Amino acid sequence: ERLRTFYKDRYDARRNVLDWDYTMELVPNASIVHKIHFRTWRMSGNAFELRDSAYNAPNRTIASMAAGRQNGRSVLKRGFWGDVANSPFASVGVECDDERLMAQKNGQHVKTACDVAYYN
Repeated sequence: ERLRTFYKDRYDARRNVLDWDYTMELVPNASIVHKIHFRTWRMSGNAFELRDSAYNAPNRTIASMAAGRQNGRSVLKRGFWGDVANSPFASVGVECDDERLMAQKNGQHVKTACDVAYYN
């Protein structure tokens, strides 16, 4: 439901939208983020997977309330409102002090944003 609300009329073309956002917006600024990781985050909201865990329950520790209207009444909706529009890669997975994690070979990063996030 939150993805449908975020994409609105573009919901059916969300894979194309995320490809556009990745290529035109993210790569020029943070090329270390891998396309597969970006797609997984954008489609499911899960940016960093730990081990072989099953993610079948929501993380309620980062939830907040937002005011809105439903059926003409004022209501408070609980949720995390920034996960699709503002990726977690920018805060923990783009830069680090260790040069080995930022190394490139043939124009491609050797490590990914997930490795950088684990390091940070």
